[in-house]
Amino acid sequence: LAQAPGRGASETRTWGAVDLNGAYNEYGAATQADPSQGKFDGPGNSYAADLLPPPGPVTFGGVTYQAPPTMGTDPNFVKANGQAVVLPTGRYSRLDIVGAASNGSTGSDGLTAVLTYRDGSTASVPLRFTSWDSLNSEFGNGIALRMRYRLGVGGKSSRPVSLYHTTLRLDPHKQIRAISLPFRSVPIWVEPGLTGGAWDHDSDLQIYAMTLQHSLPAQNEMKKATQGRGR
Repeated sequence: LAQAPGRGASETRTWGAVDLNGAYNEYGAATQADPSQGKFDGPGNSYAADLLPPPGPVTFGGVTYQAPPTMGTDPNFVKANGQAVVLPTGRYSRLDIVGAASNGSTGSDGLTAVLTYRDGSTASVPLRFTSWDSLNSEFGNGIALRMRYRLGVGGKSSRPVSLYHTTLRLDPHKQIRAISLPFRSVPIWVEPGLTGGAWDHDSDLQIYAMTLQHSLPAQNEMKKATQGRGR
């Protein structure tokens, strides 16, 4: 099932932040006034809204993204379960993603996402995220934002949590159409051979924001169009 958005939130000659408002399906943030609003990890723990950026443009690691609402009354994470998210059409060289995993870092079953291009071709690419409450990042993830506490049904917890960023390489000669996200996976901490009764639930990969980086040909086309309007 393909989900919205298929449009950009903001764009320059070099990048375009993806509008994920139509794809958010999880309440991953809560306020201190109502700490039970969110359920990022399932049992009711979530990111603290006062530690997240306000809605709108935000920069992590030199990349500008569109931050979602944080008040807990609107969904603000895309929980991956095999769905396709339609992307703004265009030629791009990479897709930058901010997110995290809950219930442990994503395991071997969640290794790949599938990129679909306008010509019908596809490509499988690795997409793995570190657990939100891990002390160290994994899979080459960079730390986008470290927060000193999280919120749960019992209020504030001093356990630090993080958002991470990763990059997927795209074919700059093709027009992107969508990304199909991985399904839930066995957490990486589970010993091989154990059955499903050995852990509470599978690891969920959850996406906070995405930004597409234009390929050089696309940047040149935008530059020419801008120059033409100025004549």
